[in-house]
Amino acid sequence: MNRALPQNLETIAALQIFTVFGYQTNNPMDQVAEPSYFLPCAGRLLPNDIIVACAETDARPAWGFFTVDRIDAEGVHLRDMSQMEAVKAGALSFLRRPQEAGEAVGVGLKVEWGGPVHKWRILDGGGDVIAKEFESKEAAQEALDATAETEAA
Repeated sequence: MNRALPQNLETIAALQIFTVFGYQTNNPMDQVAEPSYFLPCAGRLLPNDIIVACAETDARPAWGFFTVDRIDAEGVHLRDMSQMEAVKAGALSFLRRPQEAGEAVGVGLKVEWGGPVHKWRILDGGGDVIAKEFESKEAAQEALDATAETEAA
C-alpha cells in the first residue's frame, strides 16, 4: 500500500478553525481515501481540515474533495465530499448529499441545539451538521422548511 508523501501536502489556506490542503499524487484515488494513506501526514492534519486531492496524475487525473473526520491509530479518516451538492435556503447556502431517487424530501433532517459556538443547527439523518449558527430554533426551522419547499419544487 502506498502512503502519502508529506512534502506533497501543500497548505492552500490556513483559516481559524480549519486548513485547506492540496495533495497531488500518481497513486490511485481509492488508495488516497484509505485511512492509512495520510498517516505520515497526521501531525499536520486536524479534524475538519479540507483536502483537495489530484490522484493518478500520470494518467487521467482523478479529483477528490475530502474533510478530515477523525485521526486515530489506524490513520486519517476522510469523509468524501465530492458527491455533495450546494443547497440554498434564503441567504444560507450549505452542502448536502444528493437526493436519492424516490427519497422523501427533508426526511431525517432535524433542528438541534449545538451549544454556544454552533447555536441552533440543522442535522441530516446521519447526524452530520449541514447548517449552523442560527440565533433561534425558529430561524433554523424556517431555513429547514424553506429548503424542503425548494427541493420539492
